[in-house]
Amino acid sequence: MAGAMRPEPGTLDEGALKELIAGELGAVRERSHGLTTEVLDEAGLTAQVSPLMSPLVWDLAHVGNYEELWLLRAAAGAEAMRPEIDGLYDAFEHPRAERPTLPLLPPREARAYISAVRARVLDALPAVRFEGGGPLTAGGFVYGMVVQHEHMHDETMLATHQLRKGAPALLDPPARVAPTGPGPAPEARCSWRRGRSRWASPTTRGRTTTSGPPTPSTCPPTTSTSNP
Repeated sequence: MAGAMRPEPGTLDEGALKELIAGELGAVRERSHGLTTEVLDEAGLTAQVSPLMSPLVWDLAHVGNYEELWLLRAAAGAEAMRPEIDGLYDAFEHPRAERPTLPLLPPREARAYISAVRARVLDALPAVRFEGGGPLTAGGFVYGMVVQHEHMHDETMLATHQLRKGAPALLDPPARVAPTGPGPAPEARCSWRRGRSRWASPTTRGRTTTSGPPTPSTCPPTTSTSNP
């Protein structure tokens, strides 16, 4: 539920922590799809709106490739699914300005790939040892890292939407009447309905459109994050 408080990962037993991880992975992926394949066509996803930004389809496949590298190959010890694309989605190998020239996965294939990665991650999760399995998986560390990484790219995707020309693809939700009685705390009311996470780095709160500055908000200001 939007704004609901979730337990801190460090307070849970391994079974409950794995349930939390599965939920957080699902929430951030819903957010990613809501910024890409659910709101833009192929032309919009493959366009580069600025040399400072990647095509959105690059970000989409990149988060799945990063997840494959860390949660399947490193944490679960699985064989590589698509080793031939690792270089395409290495943020340090290819600067943003040149990414549109790469033979990137088209949107439909990118979504299928990251969905297949996610299915294998969830299948492997029950067998991954958090205690005694080494520092990478201790306390679910690497899973939190991957969730946070995808949230960071979602913030980059939001910035890309801000730079797009033409009609906005993301629209504000209908205005809600302020409650007259006791209600959730301001922090809970201001949390964006997509992707609230105990592991997420600070995200923009309030309403965000895709053309012009964000609409006014009474939510407290937050810091933003950046990534390659």
